[in-house]
Order: sequence, then structure tokens, then C-alpha cells
Amino acid sequence: PPPPNDAAGSFDDDDDDAMTPVVVDEASFSAAPASSSSSSGMITMALADPSASATLAKVRKVLDVEGVWSELQLNFLFSASEADVLIVKNLKEAVDGNRNSVLHNAVVISHGLMHAGTTDTSFLSDNLEWMGKASHWAKFTATASIGVVHMGHISQSIQLLQPYLPSGGVSTSPYSEGGALYALGLIHANRGGLGIAATTQTTSQQQQQPPEEQQQAPAAAADERKDEDAVGSKSRAAIEYLSEALRNASNVEPLQHGACMGIGLAAMGTGDERLYEELKTVLFFDSAVAGEAAAYGIGLLLAGHGCSSETSPFARSAVTDLLNYAHETAHEKIIRGLVLALALMVFGHEEAAEPVVEQLCRDRDAIVRYGGAYAIGLAYAGTSNNGAVKRVLHIA
Repeated sequence: PPPPNDAAGSFDDDDDDAMTPVVVDEASFSAAPASSSSSSGMITMALADPSASATLAKVRKVLDVEGVWSELQLNFLFSASEADVLIVKNLKEAVDGNRNSVLHNAVVISHGLMHAGTTDTSFLSDNLEWMGKASHWAKFTATASIGVVHMGHISQSIQLLQPYLPSGGVSTSPYSEGGALYALGLIHANRGGLGIAATTQTTSQQQQQPPEEQQQAPAAAADERKDEDAVGSKSRAAIEYLSEALRNASNVEPLQHGACMGIGLAAMGTGDERLYEELKTVLFFDSAVAGEAAAYGIGLLLAGHGCSSETSPFARSAVTDLLNYAHETAHEKIIRGLVLALALMVFGHEEAAEPVVEQLCRDRDAIVRYGGAYAIGLAYAGTSNNGAVKRVLHIA
């Protein structure tokens, strides 16, 4: 609704503080859920000027992934949760006499989905011994489910997962530790762009300065870091933690799998070239389990970046690398991960995605063509494009 007459009359083009709180709140809260973490990060850093008015500071606080919007989401999911823990208890009792690990794993996954984002882990805390019955990849999934329950609880993410995360460079329980790394990525999913945007913008600004100003940069950088520490610091710390864990994972596949998936989720859509190179290194080791996760991680990292150098600095070379490796590797898991990564890259690009779609759909490998169908669906997602629907139906 329009502001009252007296409020409308008080607007001044040179005074953004004259904007009514209702207008500011409505604009900020409308932008928060509709923006990606990268775009929110760029907006938030643009408003990080210490001289910014109270109104702009308020907008920044809402858009910050660790600010008001995130807190409201958590509070709502917790208070409005209608998950019935009795249902999970009944499921647990029904499968207790059965030694089938698949049923045990199904109950764990059901619990995670029922309590997603609520931060309510009371059932897990009361049944730690029962949870401990999981082994191998089921243990990986059980630990990862903690990340689903605490999704968005970024302020306490590492502390919550500390008992399960790898420490000291020695892995004592690789499946549980790998699952914890995956859980860390799930908690920070699509929230890492703010931290990366903050770091990238500061570096770019320093590179554009004249040489004499760059020499004075250390002192100025200290002040800028204070702003950065308040913007996306937890998400940035989580991404660095996952990156370090990947480097220390050696050839332990569950750890590599969890770290790659975690990086892809936490840095989703950011297109960070350093992280891309780290994931590509794991991919080229040609390990089926780790390579598949690295491929998915690359797809998430470059989601929506397209297949042309115009949309992303290294998008074209990334497409070439992934396609070439899909034809070189003998592992079907890796091929499937690579083609789905390519499909994620062209998400939302419609006609601009056609070069990649054609390459995938005309390939002689059935798994690559399978990726082509996904590429059509993701490129035209939500558009109701008749041509895309006909092509997918023709494949079916």
C-alpha cells in the first residue's frame, strides 16, 4: 500500500533515511528469498561502506545470509514444525528386529527429511546407540542427515559437527567423517556466495588501484577485513575448512566424496576458479567414488554459469574439459556425474545452452545422452517451452 500523505511528503531525493521503514523492510524481505547467494553477496558488499546510512545498513542486515532473513527462516521452521517424532519411533521399533541395513538407513533418511531445517535432533540424541549400528556408506548417510536437520544453522555449523569432523590429519572413521563434511556443505548450501563475493570484490578493488596506493593497501585492508568479517564470515570459513579437508584427504574415498560434495553445496553457483581447479584435480585421479563426487561438485559450483566465455571467464574451457573427460574415463559413475554437471551449468540459459544440449543428445554413449535430457530440462526449467517439451517427449 502507498505510504500515508505525511510520509510521502517527507521524501527527499538526497536523503535515503527519509524512506519509510515499511518500504525498506518490504523491499529487503522481497529481495532476500529471490536472490542467489552470489547476488546477495554483491549487494551486501556494495552496502558495506562505513558511512552508509542507517537505512542501507538495515537492508544489508536483512540480505546478509547470517542476518535477519536466516534467523527468521530457522525460527519459522522450528516453531511451525509439525513433525511427529512418534512416527519415527514406530518406524524404528518396526525395523529393530530386522537386520536389514537398508531399512535402518531408510528410517534415518525419513527422520532427516521430516525435521529438515528445524534444528531438532532430539531423536538422534536419544538413540545414539541405535544410530551407531549403521556401517560403511550407511554411516556416511546417517552423519550427513545431521546437516539436513540443521540446514541453514550456519552460525554454529562447525561446532555442531565437531565430534564427527576429521581432526589432526588422521582419519579414524572415514565414513562418519566424510558424512560430516557433506553435512557441513548441506548446512551452508547456497550460502557461500556472500563470503566469496566479499573476498573477490576486495581483491579486485586492490588490483585496480595505482601502484602507490597498492603499497598503502595493508593498512586499508585491515579496515576492509573488519567489514568482511561481519559479512559471510561463517560461510567463508566453512568453505575454507572443506577445501583444507579435501587437500588432507589423501586417497581416502569417503573423505574425498564428502569434501567434494560439501564444497559444491557451500559454494553453489559462485564459479570460484580456485575451487574448480581443486575439484578437477580429484576428478582426474579417475577414482569412481571420489571422481563422481568431484563431478557433481563442479556442476554445483558452476550452476547457471552457461557454456560460453561471455557468461563466465572459464565456462567454455570447463565445458570442453568435462566433455573430453567423459569420453576418456571408463567409470560410468564419473560419466554420469560429468554430464549432470554440464546440465547444471546450462541451468536457465534456454537457447544459449543449445551447443551443449546438441553435443550431449547426439553422443553415441547412452549415459551422455541421458545427461542431454537433463540439460534440456534444466536449460528451460520453468519456461513451459513447447519445443523443449517435445524434445524430451521424443527421447522418452
